[in-house]
Amino acid sequence: MSGNYYGSNAAVLIFETDGQVQLKGRIRRGQTLVISYSPGRLPTIRDRNQWYELWNIEASVKFHPGGEFHQGRVFEEIRWHMYFSEIVLSIPWSATQVEMWFKNYSRLSGAEAWDSRYGQNYWFPVEPG
Repeated sequence: MSGNYYGSNAAVLIFETDGQVQLKGRIRRGQTLVISYSPGRLPTIRDRNQWYELWNIEASVKFHPGGEFHQGRVFEEIRWHMYFSEIVLSIPWSATQVEMWFKNYSRLSGAEAWDSRYGQNYWFPVEPG
C-alpha cells in the first residue's frame, strides 16, 4: 500500500463489520503488518460499571513456522475511556504464514466470544521480503 502513514511497504488487514476481510498491500517478510479490527464483528460483550468500560477485544497473532506470538487489544484504555487502536507488528524474516484470531471478553462477568472462522482461525501467506 503506497502512501499510508505506516510506510510504503506496510500491509493493512481490515476486518470489517460485515464479516469481510480486506488486504491492502502485500504481507511481506521484514515489513510492517497493521491489523484494523471493527468491534462490530464481536458486538455481544459490552459490560460497563458506571463510566468504566469492562470489556475489550484482543487479537492473537502467530507467525509460522517460527511461532512468534503477539497479542494486542483493539481498544486502548486511557483515563477510563476506550479508544480504537490498530495493531502494528513487524513481520519476522522467517515467516511464511500468519495466523490470527480475536476474542471479545469481559473483566466483569468473565464472558467470552470469539472470531476465529469457527475455530479455523484466519491464515494469510507471507511473501519473501
